[in-house]
Amino acid sequence: MKEHKESEPLSEWLAQVISSSGSNRLSAMDERTESLLRQRTYELEERSRELDFLYGMVKAIERPEAQLNEKLADTVTMMPQAWMNPQLVHVRLTSDEANFATEGFRELPIKHIAQIRVRGKPWGRLEVHGSERGLLNQHKQNLVDEVSERLGLLIEKDWTLAELLENQRFIVNVTDASPNIIYIFDLVEQRNVYVSSPIEKVLGYEPSEIESMGPNFLAMLLHPEDLERVPRLLKRWDSVDDSDVLTVEYRMKARDGSWRWFMARDKVFKRGHGGEVTQIVGTAQDITDRVNSERESRDLTARAQEAQKLESLGVMAGGIAHDFNNLLTSVLGNADLIMRTLSKESSVRLYVEEIIRASRRGADLCNQMLAYAGKGQVELTRFNVSEVLAEMSNILGVSISKKVRMNATIDPDLPLIQADATQIRQIIMNLITNASEAMGDQAGEIKLSTGVRSIDRNVLLPNETEVEPGEFVWLSVSDTGEGMDEKTLNRIFDPFFTTKFTGRGLGLAAVMGIVRAHGGFIRIESSPGKGSVFSVFFPVCDDQEVEDGTAGEQEAMIRGTGTILLVDDEESVRGITRLLLERIGFNVIEACDGSEAIDLFRAHHRELAILFLDWTMPNLDGADALRELKRISDDVPIVIMSGYTEGEVTRQLGAHVVASYLQKPFRLSTLEQVIKSVWVPG
Repeated sequence: MKEHKESEPLSEWLAQVISSSGSNRLSAMDERTESLLRQRTYELEERSRELDFLYGMVKAIERPEAQLNEKLADTVTMMPQAWMNPQLVHVRLTSDEANFATEGFRELPIKHIAQIRVRGKPWGRLEVHGSERGLLNQHKQNLVDEVSERLGLLIEKDWTLAELLENQRFIVNVTDASPNIIYIFDLVEQRNVYVSSPIEKVLGYEPSEIESMGPNFLAMLLHPEDLERVPRLLKRWDSVDDSDVLTVEYRMKARDGSWRWFMARDKVFKRGHGGEVTQIVGTAQDITDRVNSERESRDLTARAQEAQKLESLGVMAGGIAHDFNNLLTSVLGNADLIMRTLSKESSVRLYVEEIIRASRRGADLCNQMLAYAGKGQVELTRFNVSEVLAEMSNILGVSISKKVRMNATIDPDLPLIQADATQIRQIIMNLITNASEAMGDQAGEIKLSTGVRSIDRNVLLPNETEVEPGEFVWLSVSDTGEGMDEKTLNRIFDPFFTTKFTGRGLGLAAVMGIVRAHGGFIRIESSPGKGSVFSVFFPVCDDQEVEDGTAGEQEAMIRGTGTILLVDDEESVRGITRLLLERIGFNVIEACDGSEAIDLFRAHHRELAILFLDWTMPNLDGADALRELKRISDDVPIVIMSGYTEGEVTRQLGAHVVASYLQKPFRLSTLEQVIKSVWVPG
């Protein structure tokens, strides 16, 4: 018997088998049985065609590279192959989005239409038209319905895939557009499962590099101080709800070696079978600029508070110095009177001279306090700092410990600065003394050096806006002492702060006040165990011609006549000044405040030779009194007396002109010089 080939129609093969069996057999076969056999054979062939079609359809619609319309068109084209006579069948698929039909499609009266539904809603319809009634029996109608249902599922799948791709693009675009880093972190494996691309801009690493670091990620990039907190932070995930958001700030190391601050907000992303959190999703915001800004704001606030504190202490120091100068005026005045009455051979002169020397040292202390308050007495001259150091060499040598060796590298050809030489000597002495005491009882070395340097704005600190860039003479004092830590450095110029024994501490604060008053600045380099270097910078003056300092104090006594109005709220100052003036030869009228001075001046101004007016008094001070006195008469020379500097008083005088200024404390010889400069004998 002939074998059946897969490509050969089953009906044709069966007909050949029957015909080859011989006529004698055929005659014996019941015609009804033959008809049934042929019918079943036809049905088997038709089912075979349907299966071939369905198999081809599945292969067509499962092609990943094919588009939806291509799959729909292929299905329409292949569908007639499910019939024994494909040429008698016409197929069409129609919808608002697609329209496909077999070649030579015709609408015929015998047809079956199946609706294609997608997600429960009509999308289109699948039409099959036939030229013979038997072509669209119930079985074929069921086939058409099944194909339409499969096409609906195909379209829904395509839509779902497109939506997933769209959502994925949306998520990628959002994460890429966000300035924050978005990540998924596996708590079990201690690694990043996903990291968004902004991490490359912030830290310099590609997302794939971060993900490939695996469990080493934290150890490689997290700041050591923050790494210590990791166990405690991970413990928090043991008791959180899915809706909880946990926040933490930390530092991470960028590719360039810098540290960036981040604020992370994390939520539960995945839990294990036992309900434990296995993965978290979060965002990391780069807050480096904010952290730096907050730090700068805190620093500015601290500096502002420091400035307010220094200003308050300055006011207090100025007030103390002013009152102390009033006391010293009485001491020096009485000492001068005693000296004028003693013979040159008197043994008492030695004691009085010691009183005068102690008073002058007290006056120097007042000047330190006034310098700190920014109201110090400044006598500006032009000089070479190296020459001042040379003059001080002997006193500097005896001011340091015998165990300390001092070396100097001095530039003798420094340009001149304009400054108060006494205050510069005070700075040098303070720095040398501090350097010596920094070494305690240990042997060490102090290096003293000078030079000149050009300073631009980049070298200056933000709080040194009053310093003008240009050429600066520098004076440096270094030691091999124990050095200072950052905390000490931050307070080194605080008044009364000291690392020495109790009772010291205004020195460096006064140094800072003096340097700033001269338009200069200070730099300090120090660390524990490595000693300290103090460098003081003073601006070079424009005029480089050395001043003649030979003019001495005139000691010649004068003999006065006439009446002087003396105004001062301190009784001791009035008392000694009256005695000094009477010794010179003047009659003295006293007033204890501005109001009394105005009344006495109104009554006696025509007979007055000079008016001595204290500048700082209660009730009506010198400034207010001066305005009223000038209105009464402008013919009497007025001398201002004050414990503050002439520059400070001059600033307050404004447009008013006075004859002279007398700085407290003063000696009899200074008083005589002032009188000689303003008094016109009548």
